[in-house]
Amino acid sequence: MPRRQGPWELAVRRLARRVIKGTFWYPMAGLLDRLGYTLQAVQVLVIDPERRQVLLLRSDECRGGWCPVQGLRDPVHRGGLRFAYSDDPRDDAHRELGEEALAKPPPVTHLQTMATCRAGPGGELACTVYVLEVAAADTPLIPATAEGQPTWVAVDHALATLPSPTLRTVLEDYR
Repeated sequence: MPRRQGPWELAVRRLARRVIKGTFWYPMAGLLDRLGYTLQAVQVLVIDPERRQVLLLRSDECRGGWCPVQGLRDPVHRGGLRFAYSDDPRDDAHRELGEEALAKPPPVTHLQTMATCRAGPGGELACTVYVLEVAAADTPLIPATAEGQPTWVAVDHALATLPSPTLRTVLEDYR
């Protein structure tokens, strides 16, 4: 579980993330994509189907102020200058859940692959979307991190605020 961050430390980390992503990260990822080296990412929609709620991160880093748990896949060193991704992207999704939202993420076997899409402001990331169904009352959340504050919101609210058509299509089934 990540350590709790003070309000000033959290504000500085969020500002640094926005500046780095806007000035360096997304332009570099776009350049790599055009050169044929597309970075891979995962997104996880944690859903309580009975209460019709979805866990999103409240973040000023995302368009609309809300985003799913998401992150880059970790490349594995294969010797020399070779890097590759692990065989199972669910491991990366599980790691992101623990870092950004859930105090005790369920095993990776509970993650269901729902879609693949392009993510990022310019569509520069290849993304795999997962769904994890849980009971909100039995799922402890972690405190706010630099990525955002994990919060349960109604599926209808998520459909109205999430900018990704792929995520909205996945959530339509839980409406």
